[in-house]
Amino acid sequence: MLCRPTDAPPKLSALAACRPRLLEEVQNSPRRVILALGNSAVRSLTGNTNLKISQVRGKVIQTPYGLVVPTFHPAALLRNNGEYGRWFSDVQYVAALLNGTKPKDPGKVRKWVIRSSAELRRVVDFLVQQPLLAADIETTGFNPRNDRILCLAVSWAKNKAVVIPLDAKYLTYWKWRPTAFLDNPQLRRLLCSPGPKWVWHNGKFDASFFHAHRLPARVDHDCMLMHYALNEQRGTHDLKQLAQDLLGSDDYSQALKPYVPKRSDSFAKIPPLVLFEYGARDVDSTFQIYGILEKEVSRPRNVGLDKLYSNLFIPVSAFLEEVEAQGVWVAGPQLDQLERELMQELGAKLRQLTEIATEAGWNPQTFARETGAVKTPRDFNPGSPKQVLWLLRKLGYNPKDRKGKVTTNQTVLRDVRPRHKFISGLLSYRNTSKALSTYAYGIRDAIDNSDGRVHSTYLIHGTTTGRLSSRNPNMQNIPRTTSGRWGQTIRNIFQAPPGALFLEFDYSQVELRVLALLSGDPELIRVYTEGRDLHDEVALALFGPGFDKEERVRAKFVNFGIAYGRGADSIAAEFKIPRAEGASMIRGWFERFPVAHKYLMEQRQAVVDGRTLASPFGRRRRFGLVTRETLNTLQNEAANFAIQSTASDLTLISGMRIQPYLKSFSGKVVNLVHDSILVEVPEGYDTGRIGQKVRNVMSETPKRLLHTDIPFEVSMTTGTAWGALKEG
Repeated sequence: MLCRPTDAPPKLSALAACRPRLLEEVQNSPRRVILALGNSAVRSLTGNTNLKISQVRGKVIQTPYGLVVPTFHPAALLRNNGEYGRWFSDVQYVAALLNGTKPKDPGKVRKWVIRSSAELRRVVDFLVQQPLLAADIETTGFNPRNDRILCLAVSWAKNKAVVIPLDAKYLTYWKWRPTAFLDNPQLRRLLCSPGPKWVWHNGKFDASFFHAHRLPARVDHDCMLMHYALNEQRGTHDLKQLAQDLLGSDDYSQALKPYVPKRSDSFAKIPPLVLFEYGARDVDSTFQIYGILEKEVSRPRNVGLDKLYSNLFIPVSAFLEEVEAQGVWVAGPQLDQLERELMQELGAKLRQLTEIATEAGWNPQTFARETGAVKTPRDFNPGSPKQVLWLLRKLGYNPKDRKGKVTTNQTVLRDVRPRHKFISGLLSYRNTSKALSTYAYGIRDAIDNSDGRVHSTYLIHGTTTGRLSSRNPNMQNIPRTTSGRWGQTIRNIFQAPPGALFLEFDYSQVELRVLALLSGDPELIRVYTEGRDLHDEVALALFGPGFDKEERVRAKFVNFGIAYGRGADSIAAEFKIPRAEGASMIRGWFERFPVAHKYLMEQRQAVVDGRTLASPFGRRRRFGLVTRETLNTLQNEAANFAIQSTASDLTLISGMRIQPYLKSFSGKVVNLVHDSILVEVPEGYDTGRIGQKVRNVMSETPKRLLHTDIPFEVSMTTGTAWGALKEG
């Protein structure tokens, strides 16, 4: 604070210049514990300029000046309030150290590596008698259908682990017979044993590999999901992070860097003994973390979280593993056509944008001279931030984000007013480029060669709001058929394979029905219990009798936007109307449903009051650090949290309940999108009968679990292509 360089981050020379003064000050004022805020502080105190907060945060470092505990700089919390909880726990840790608590110590794991079938038999005899087993596998990659299991590590007590090699690459290493690997009956006996409770971290991943090899694997407990119940913030659930936070572990994954410098590198490259040590530390961390989290989730202050974890997260995780394994089939010709059409459109937009840029003053020689570019570009490149920014400045623009940083970010450019036709052309070009990258190249890369399907990974823990998310590919972000000119074309690449049909089941206005339930608004409840059309009702209230189709569309936008915190500016921008008119529409909705308005305002106020919110299924939303910059965003999340998460959970639970019925005739759930379930069934079955059964289950789920008389209507569409489903 007494020596603040202007560079951010400070140069090493600046740290070196300031360090003597800092150390003299510390020596003159001895401290038993020093909280080092940020990289510069910890590097100055330790003299190690290679340390990073991401690697040493929360650890105790011995120095000549006392114990040093590094943590985030407060400025970092202003940029990412999700880290506030971890920062606060570091401060509490320092207080505990001052009060005599010993530094966290994960201990040193002792591992035994199985080297023969006889050893495996003896170890299994011992393990099946233990009450609790933590387990973890190391694999050659992330695809359970194509990649291999290298080893299984199991822990039954702190600092004790056994490693079972499971890949033929180790056959020559110890001269084992083939029966020592995946086909060994002792392994099956271990996995099938009903005695021990099995604990994993992200057990869905591990179980999917065993199930792909037709081996049983039970996930009784999952540390990742248990931690998510306790802390919904994204990016906090990684095993190494939790080992660092809860156990004081070092980043032991650094030992693998010389062998797998890139994330895409296969663990098969790692020498066996190095890999086995890593697996042993992983499983030892899992065992110890479970002991800590299991106590925490059972504390009185966390009442209900144990049920959320046990009754929802664990069974839903097993269900989603089945959905992932099924995947969605991709029609090659339709994907090829989509790629060709997007490439043609992108080429046309590039030519048009280049013409606009030239008219606006683009000149390669002038650009190179004024920017000091090493090489003069031949053509204008809309993918070059330097070229785009140079031209924007020529046009009189200097776009900045909320932090004041000059940027060509899409979000910032969308808000620029007045908007030159170059900006409009650039945004249009970027939209097509993103569609090509995400929905043509991205989907093609994700197709599994073994079955021609994409197998998305579904994340229970992927959002703070409790809504399910997915990745590789993101099947919940595929445009709707009504979304722009490419929506239907993109959806049509996903098809039921020959001999099968799609059935899609959608909750009708589920989030608005949940809002009616949670708020208890009598008028909103009456709209649904009497079977009236909410969009017509709101259009009538806002625009009077005789409202037209466009006004109904506006009413629909207001209905769905209210819970998301969309304000007058958003409505005005969507329909190109004056802001005052947008504000009047919002006011009209609140006057029509005053109790729902009061509920939403109370949820928003929770952020200011520091209150924790809870959903009907027990999920919680804790807000931590709130700043002026994040207040509105957090309030929007608060207003929507219980609504969005409840709607998502109803869909998940319904999918889980219909799965056994579908399996009875080889049907399967192949995708879930927030409020809809996509089902694949063989041709020849009575789709009307199937549809009635599924709709009944989905309609009854809210009534049974939420004890409501509000009807939750479900529609069904059928067909062979996702983008061309028809009511049936």
